[in-house]
Amino acid sequence: EVQGWAPRGALVPYCFGCAPALSGVRAMATGEAEKLGAKDSRISGAMRAIGIRIGRYPKRWAGVSAVVTLVLLFAGMLTRIQLGGSKPMTTPDPFELQWGVSGGRTEKTIRFMDVQKDRQAPWKKTSS
Repeated sequence: EVQGWAPRGALVPYCFGCAPALSGVRAMATGEAEKLGAKDSRISGAMRAIGIRIGRYPKRWAGVSAVVTLVLLFAGMLTRIQLGGSKPMTTPDPFELQWGVSGGRTEKTIRFMDVQKDRQAPWKKTSS
């Protein structure tokens, strides 16, 4: 075998930079897939098992994910006033205040600037 080329009949061509990524595919093609998870930690083994299950049944997992998403969406929406809940649909606070820390310097500055915007400068007032 010449380095950089796949043996005749291989599913995936070998490349110099992607040997670790292709090792799993090559092991599965040659029947050595059982050796892949031999040195895994518990977490790696669990993640590998989950990935294998999702890979075997992608449509089933897509359906389960869609159902879970819809259940969470509707459960969150049912807490809003328009649908019989106690929380308002939107907040009247400006965007910056929603993401600011309550009682922090940023919140105080934003509230101060809002007050200053509402005041009209003496030189902008119309004279009668």
